[in-house]
Amino acid sequence: MVQSMRASLYFGNADGFGDWRILIGTNATKKLREFRTNDTKKFKIVYKKLKELSNGQFSDDNQNRLDGTHSGVPIFEVRMQRDLRLVYQVDCVPDHDAEIERQVIKIYGIYTHTRLDGVWDALSYHLSGKGEEYLRRCIYRNKPVLPSGKVYVPAVFPREIHDVVVEPPPLPLGDQEMDQLHSFLVLDKYVTFSQALLNGLIAKNDVEHVFELTLQERKIIECTTSCYVLGRSGTGKTTTMLFKMLGIQRAWQLHSEGFD
Repeated sequence: MVQSMRASLYFGNADGFGDWRILIGTNATKKLREFRTNDTKKFKIVYKKLKELSNGQFSDDNQNRLDGTHSGVPIFEVRMQRDLRLVYQVDCVPDHDAEIERQVIKIYGIYTHTRLDGVWDALSYHLSGKGEEYLRRCIYRNKPVLPSGKVYVPAVFPREIHDVVVEPPPLPLGDQEMDQLHSFLVLDKYVTFSQALLNGLIAKNDVEHVFELTLQERKIIECTTSCYVLGRSGTGKTTTMLFKMLGIQRAWQLHSEGFD
C-alpha cells in the first residue's frame, strides 16, 4: 500500500518534456497564468525554454550563474525575450520510490533583467547550509549524451543521510529581499510541470495541484499505522491529512484501473 501511495502522489512532466523533472514555484506559475491571459507570445517562449531544460539542453543562454560568489549552490538564469529571464537551480530531491535521489530543475520565477538583484547571492548562500554533499549533488553533471554535445541526463544518487544542516549567519539584506528569500525557502510551493498543469494553464483554469513534499511530510503520509501529528499552526498538519486522503483515493483508482 505504501508503494501505491507513493506512486499515486507522483506526477511526471508534460507530454514532450524530457527526463529532467520541472518543479515550478508559486510565483512562476502565477506569471505563466498572466502570460497565458495577456501575452500568448511570452507564454509560448517560456514553455519552449522549460521544455529545453527538461530535455537537458544546457547552453550559455540558459546556464548563466546569477550568484556572484560562485561558491554556493548555483542559481541560473535563462535569457528569453529581450530582458525577460527565467531563474532556476538544479536541485536534488527524493524520487517517488524514496530509494534514490534525482536531479530536478527547480524554477523560482520569471523576471525582468532589472529585477535580478542580490537576493540570488543570499539564496545560494543559504542553500549551501544544507551541507557539502547536497552542494556536490547540485553541481554534479553526467557526461553529455554525445561527446561533442550539450545534452545531459539528470544524475541519480543513492539515498543517503546528508550533512547536518547548518543555519548560515544572516546576510545584510533589506526588508524586501528578506521577504523574497523567505518566500523562496518557506512560503512557495513547487509542483511538477505536468500535463494536468499545462492543460489548466491553456484552459485558463486556476486549479491547485499536488506540490512537492518535504521528507518529514512524506513520512507522515506514508505511515501505515495510526499516528498523532503535533505542531504549531502553519507547519503542515492539514496538508499531510489532505495529501494522505488524496493518496488513498488515487491509489485505489490506479489499482482499479489495473483490472479494467
